Amino acid sequence: MSWTSNTLLIDLHHEQEQNSLRLRTRNNELETMISELQEKLKLTEIQLDANDQREEQLHSDLEIVKMELFRSEQVTNQLCSKEEHLGRVFEKLNRQEEKLRRLEELTDVSSNDNARLLKLRDRQHEKNIQMDWEIS
Repeated sequence: MSWTSNTLLIDLHHEQEQNSLRLRTRNNELETMISELQEKLKLTEIQLDANDQREEQLHSDLEIVKMELFRSEQVTNQLCSKEEHLGRVFEKLNRQEEKLRRLEELTDVSSNDNARLLKLRDRQHEKNIQMDWEIS
């Protein structure tokens, strides 16, 4: 081998070492990037799991709120029904109170008429006694 071919081989060998060094450096950079990306992926998976759990909890809470809303609608309907019933009972009580007032008025009128009639009867009885006495 000649000096030129030796030099070429040395240059080629040196160039290959440089390429190998660049490739190792690039490989290390890529491995670092892969590690960073894997770490980011793990963090993202953890966040996704947490988000899934929050979503499940929110869905569960939403179902509970829906049930409470449904119950409050049943309760509201029951209260409306009871309110209507109490309104009818109140109206009935008002009518009965009015009837009672009229009966009390009639009782007062009857009592007054009775007292007047008793006075008239007593006077008539006195007149009868006086007439009987005058006749005898």
